[in-house]
Amino acid sequence: MRRNARESTVERIEQIAGLVRERVARGERAAVEAFVRAYFRGVDPGDLEREALEDLYGAALSHWSFAHKRVPGTAKVRVLNPAVDEHGWQSTHSVVEIVNDDMPFLVDSVTMAVNRRGLALHLLIHPVLDVARDAEGG
Repeated sequence: MRRNARESTVERIEQIAGLVRERVARGERAAVEAFVRAYFRGVDPGDLEREALEDLYGAALSHWSFAHKRVPGTAKVRVLNPAVDEHGWQSTHSVVEIVNDDMPFLVDSVTMAVNRRGLALHLLIHPVLDVARDAEGG
């Protein structure tokens, strides 16, 4: 029997959460697992199935680490070409990570900028998360 898209998504996210439970330090495990579940919640099931489990895990942990500290009102942006030896995960594509306050149309603007350069998006992960930070951005 073929799984429906919702079951497929839930199963794939559970696999990624399982890696978190195996690999992340006990003190951070619950927070990272909650992040991973929210991070992938809106991703197309086909995208989750197509990408390697290790790469999805790596992408989430990379974004978690990057987002961990940010001064409110200041956007953080980085572009990387992750390689296992340097970043602990890999992708055959460049990765753009953005962490910011709510900014309407930011995803559309970034997508248009990428397309204007003749490039294409292969996977878009756009979680919207409520985060409480202290004055120093932690």
